[in-house]
Amino acid sequence: MSERFVANEPKIVFEASEDEVVIVNLDTGSYYTVDQGGARIWSLLIRGLRVAEIADYFERANPGHVPDVRSTVAGFVEELKAEGLIRIATDDVPNTMTDPPGVAGPTFEPPRLLKFTDMESLLLLDPVHEVDESGWPNQPRGTTHA
Repeated sequence: MSERFVANEPKIVFEASEDEVVIVNLDTGSYYTVDQGGARIWSLLIRGLRVAEIADYFERANPGHVPDVRSTVAGFVEELKAEGLIRIATDDVPNTMTDPPGVAGPTFEPPRLLKFTDMESLLLLDPVHEVDESGWPNQPRGTTHA
């Protein structure tokens, strides 16, 4: 994959830390957690790195220790795309990676994306879903709230 990706905002919102990412899909009401291995990939992806660059980063950091880094990273990115959490960037997204490419990065851990649907109905009840491009708290024209 030679594309750069961005979070599929405003359809999703996310909170990222070093150890985890929590993502909410506001269109479906599903929410996700991404473990530490996935959080590292997410961070690099959102910072403008391509899949091959992410794989290279981890291969340099873990020479000969992790098999199938490329296919694991590509598979994880495909999973994020399939869930609608990321999209291909439509403009030139700069690579904001601050570590020099030769500097060893963190240990590679296979990522896990966990999906939860137990709160879908509650999240979809939120009135923020009943808006148009002008945003909340404005309702789309022609709608009323009972």
